[in-house]
Amino acid sequence: GGVVPITILLCWTQANHILINKRPPGSLFSWTIILSTYGQVLIQSAFIFGMFMCLRYQNFYEPTERSHDETTDGHESTTTFYVTMPQYVFIGIAFHTATRFRQPIWTNIPFMFLLSIQLALIGWVILGPQQWIRDALDLAVLDFYFRYTLIGSGLLNGLISILYEWTIQATVGKREMEQQIQFGGKGRREAGLKTASHYIPESVYHGTHHGSVMGD
Repeated sequence: GGVVPITILLCWTQANHILINKRPPGSLFSWTIILSTYGQVLIQSAFIFGMFMCLRYQNFYEPTERSHDETTDGHESTTTFYVTMPQYVFIGIAFHTATRFRQPIWTNIPFMFLLSIQLALIGWVILGPQQWIRDALDLAVLDFYFRYTLIGSGLLNGLISILYEWTIQATVGKREMEQQIQFGGKGRREAGLKTASHYIPESVYHGTHHGSVMGD
């Protein structure tokens, strides 16, 4: 339920006041978007798998007995829930801060307000959930120190996600933007020459064009 408000308020960030000589990717299948999407999937999956394996080595861990008739509040499902909760928030921050075409994230006051509330609620649910919350969400009781490990894992997960997004934009994204500017300028020059050929006789156009090349 917290993903929809983050997605909506994320779009409220205004455009950057400073114009740069770069433009956003022109295709959804650019290397920047592909590496960003699949890289984030791998990062989030690695943290989920890592904390799941860490859980199995804890002294309090008890394997969950699977049942097809009722939902079980086992340690595995509770740990997965705790790990994925902050991932939604930090992914939104990562995708926001990586772009240079928007204003800084702290200028979006509604988004920052929602971000603070959600992070506070996530920390409260992980560290000190009341019994009625565990019953409502089907959460198992985890060791207190392991819950602090989950908090640290969530912060590290968010930091890596943000740094990865910055790295992709600073390397692959920058290279693609430079190529777009180069080929875009070439395309505009060619389009201008083709447009001029409709108004200038073909012999004159080609003679002028070749003459300019030879003169260069």
